[in-house]
Amino acid sequence: DPLIARNRLEKLPWIKAAEISRHYPDAVNIHIIEKMPFALWESGHGFYAVEADGAPIAEVDATQFKRLPLFYGDRPDGAADLVSSIKKHRAVSARVKAMQRVAGRRWNLLLDDGVLVKLPEQNWRNEISALERLIVDNAVLERDIGEIDLRSHDNYIFVLRHPAPRKNARGDAT
Repeated sequence: DPLIARNRLEKLPWIKAAEISRHYPDAVNIHIIEKMPFALWESGHGFYAVEADGAPIAEVDATQFKRLPLFYGDRPDGAADLVSSIKKHRAVSARVKAMQRVAGRRWNLLLDDGVLVKLPEQNWRNEISALERLIVDNAVLERDIGEIDLRSHDNYIFVLRHPAPRKNARGDAT
């Protein structure tokens, strides 16, 4: 029965849709549309290929999907929108190693030198543009910065990797 066969095919993780038609007396045509992996998502349970909307397709061997953008943390809903925005900024795009979905609401970017960039829940596209300016115009990544917090548009916070030792009132290291 073509309907039963189609339903069974569409239950497979990599199959988006299937069409099956019988051509009497002895032929069957099968047309399959595969799900296209957009990104690789590292969850607490392994690596998964995900579609552009963030929906998981199947658990995969990460080494077979190195060319895909890497996400970790919460399910990466809206992954395509983030990747598209990042690609519009050459300096940012060249440095992003992975993206993290935080609490299902906002994004963090992990840069190739280990710098963590925290984006706000709202207006994160504007802050990606701001990050581009910080990289290009201010050479912010040439400094000993471990974290850039862009969640407050009025106050960016830069956390040093190796902060200077604290000194007391007499100037002694504490």
